[in-house]
Amino acid sequence: MPLNLSNHPFCSITSNLNKTVESFNNFISSIINHDKNQNFSPDNAASSLLSTSSLAIAQPVKLNTQVKKPLSFKFPFSSWFGRKEDKKDIQFKGFVCEGASNLPSNIFEDLIRSRYGEIVDTHSLNELIQSVNGWYKDNGLFGRVSNLEVLANGIINIKVLETEVNNIDLQFFDRLTGEPTAGKTKPETIFRQLDTKKGDVYGLFRAQRDLKAIYDMGIMENVNIISKPGNAGKLDLTLNLVEGVNTGFHPDLGLTVNGLSSRLIGNFEYFNKNLFGKNQKLNVSWKGSGQHDFNFGISYVDPCIDDKRTSRTIALQKSRTPLFDRVFAGLEFSRHLREKWRGASGLIYHRVGTTGNETRDDMLLAKFESEYSDNCRNSKILFRMEQGLPIVPGWLGFNRVSVDAKKDVEVGPACLRLRLSGGHMVGDFSPHEAFAIGGTNSVRGYEEGAMGSGPSCLVASGEVSLPLFMGVKGTVFADYGSNLGSGSVVAGDGGAAIGYGHGVGIVWDSPLGPLRLECALNDRGERKIHLGGGFRD
Repeated sequence: MPLNLSNHPFCSITSNLNKTVESFNNFISSIINHDKNQNFSPDNAASSLLSTSSLAIAQPVKLNTQVKKPLSFKFPFSSWFGRKEDKKDIQFKGFVCEGASNLPSNIFEDLIRSRYGEIVDTHSLNELIQSVNGWYKDNGLFGRVSNLEVLANGIINIKVLETEVNNIDLQFFDRLTGEPTAGKTKPETIFRQLDTKKGDVYGLFRAQRDLKAIYDMGIMENVNIISKPGNAGKLDLTLNLVEGVNTGFHPDLGLTVNGLSSRLIGNFEYFNKNLFGKNQKLNVSWKGSGQHDFNFGISYVDPCIDDKRTSRTIALQKSRTPLFDRVFAGLEFSRHLREKWRGASGLIYHRVGTTGNETRDDMLLAKFESEYSDNCRNSKILFRMEQGLPIVPGWLGFNRVSVDAKKDVEVGPACLRLRLSGGHMVGDFSPHEAFAIGGTNSVRGYEEGAMGSGPSCLVASGEVSLPLFMGVKGTVFADYGSNLGSGSVVAGDGGAAIGYGHGVGIVWDSPLGPLRLECALNDRGERKIHLGGGFRD
């Protein structure tokens, strides 16, 4: 039985709200429970409802319930600010707000400037409620106006309810069975990634950032947040976590073919992405194809030093080719400066010599990096500068600057990958420190550095990949490279170097990681087959 109150002003917020609602419910019950064979007279029910001071006198209407039509009851509300004949209109003077720890003051300042001295009515109160509730909604926070009272002096008393976080719990699940299990990751490793803390107002946007931060650790396969009511109107949060495969040993074999000659290569890699349950990463790798062609490396990464979001990387590397013998040791510190931006700095010791020769070049490099990464737009820009520090006589001193930009563009099921890189260096440097052009991560179709080298370089690459079947993608690519005519500066180089390569390939997303098989043809008519793992650098 609907009550027709559409022609009368009504304000739903009052200091006597609870009492009024209770009386209103009793009134409705008396209507529903009356004897259907008798006419209904609302005098007694109305007197109960009107026992509150919030309502004016109702006008009872006798109804014939034998006639089937909507039941209506007249309530000429005089406004819950009092009867117009007894009270004057209230002019708006200001606000008193309780419980709004996150609400900015400018919300009320703007309303005061625009409505000061105006008559307080239902419309203005609704606008106020919508402004406050709208701010919480737009900012993804759980908050709303819970009560509102207009005082006689024109001050509006607003009570805001902000839903706070009570407890945050972790629950790990087995990645294969889906059953609850004991996780290997320490709780403090997870909690330090969260911006949401106990006592904070729960926010959807902050929760999304927390999920991304946990995913970015690289050790979780699945993460979600479940909320449920807690004590005193607060929320209890549970993070459901599924750990991925964080340790492994990957042996691999490859074949490289150049004309009629071929060479079998092998490598192994051991990795642990969650060492000691602290998200510390250890990687040990070896790759080689004989006594005079190998690369051995160890790297250790601690993502948070003393619970600060500054990571530390220690790397050691020993490599040998038929031309060069290298020893490398480095220490680097990295930190997210702001959203999407990362900065890094460190020191690198580098010793390089020709294989079978006692002559060596030593250098100590100060390294600075700045990286912009936007995962939503699939783009990345990396700026790197290295400065040689000749602290010992005979050590090399030079400056090298490089920029690398990448962009992925989704076109239906296909993906277009674009890359542009370049660099320049000045100072006292050896030929092996110049930019080498050609190879798997430069211009495909050439051996490593076979196109040429120089203190300046420019390399561009485009690749289109298209899914074929069961985790296998087909690729078509084209690469271009040039030393910008700077090769004459490097001893032993032929001068200007410019060339390109193009070809096709397949990429299999195997359990051991991506495996690539590519066949490339360069501008000199030479063919080269690349077989290896991982993504292009």
